[in-house]
Amino acid sequence: GKTLWLYDPVHSEVQQMSVSDGYLSGAAIQFLIGEGDMRRDFRVTEVSCAEGAALLELVPRTDATYEKLRVLADLASGEVGRTTIFDLLGNVTEVTFSDVRTNQHPAEAVFRFEPPDGVEVIDLDAP
Repeated sequence: GKTLWLYDPVHSEVQQMSVSDGYLSGAAIQFLIGEGDMRRDFRVTEVSCAEGAALLELVPRTDATYEKLRVLADLASGEVGRTTIFDLLGNVTEVTFSDVRTNQHPAEAVFRFEPPDGVEVIDLDAP
């Protein structure tokens, strides 16, 4: 867990950057690693609630690299079915989850990345 890789196969490039403890302090990352606190980190409002799912809007309480998040969660299980990120440049990224399996304990090797041959590697830590 020392390098973050962002691979874009369409443009045949990968960006890499060092990950420090400070990098992992953002609210969105904290949720990914299971240490988030929704009420502490976000102003939460309900956008809609119908057909067994709630759509929540989360606005970060501190400066972030995004304007807001939207999360569609199943009312019975609490499982997240879709996330939408609204960034500061007006871009919207939506991710829909399907066939989710939890607590699978993947091998550490699953998290190793080797850039494919011919892919440009951009070092974001370089001056």
